[in-house]
Amino acid sequence: FIFSNPLVAYGAIAFFHFIFGLVCLVTVFALSLTSGISPSVINAVRMVFYTVPHYSLAQGLTDIYANFEIQQICDDLLPQSEIGLNRGRGTISRERCYELQDVRTNPFDWDERGVGKEILFMALSGVFYFFLVLVVEKLLHTSFFKNQQRPVNLQPTDSEDDDVAAERRRIESMMNPGDGDDLVVLKNLTKNYFRSELSVPSTDNLCLGIPAGECFGLLGINGAGKTTTFKMLTGDILPSYGTAYLNGYNVRTDLRKVQ
Repeated sequence: FIFSNPLVAYGAIAFFHFIFGLVCLVTVFALSLTSGISPSVINAVRMVFYTVPHYSLAQGLTDIYANFEIQQICDDLLPQSEIGLNRGRGTISRERCYELQDVRTNPFDWDERGVGKEILFMALSGVFYFFLVLVVEKLLHTSFFKNQQRPVNLQPTDSEDDDVAAERRRIESMMNPGDGDDLVVLKNLTKNYFRSELSVPSTDNLCLGIPAGECFGLLGINGAGKTTTFKMLTGDILPSYGTAYLNGYNVRTDLRKVQ
């Protein structure tokens, strides 16, 4: 994924949608002020922008404010209309002023300055994007990305302790790690946040097995990969190489059962 921090990802996406919605609103406003552009073209552009929920929200708030301000102007003209009538200049009623200025007494009207269309599109886009997230999580996350493993160096380092090397040989000799006595099995679990071959992996070919009932402690300095390991075990992030088994379920192929 592009972001490794959920908070940064949320902030960036929210900022992008805010700016994009503002650009859409300004674009529609500029087109409405430009001579030579037919209303049908402007309405077509609006229909396209309605697929952006932030534009629908901004357009709805703008229409509500404009409708309210024009309605206030028409209401303020009533005392002046009596003066105009006494001077023989004639006057107009409040209803006629509303009609001339296209004021909507019902804010949920479907036409311009009503927010019925904006509310409908925001509701529909909310349902659409909700199911889109489900599709991405179900199909892409669990079916496509799970097989995108990067080749890594599987040769143990010379500084590896004897007990670590023995545990690695035991795990790698397992034909089906999910069928053993270990409740948790990590087999060559590797995570590299950067695609460069020169980058240092956060976890590098981690191999270990934890039987049921054992209290296991994962120790390491800051940046050693402890949090990354647990994120891969819970399915928060996907391994770059290798896999893990929890109670016999593979985090790559049986993520829902693992969770």
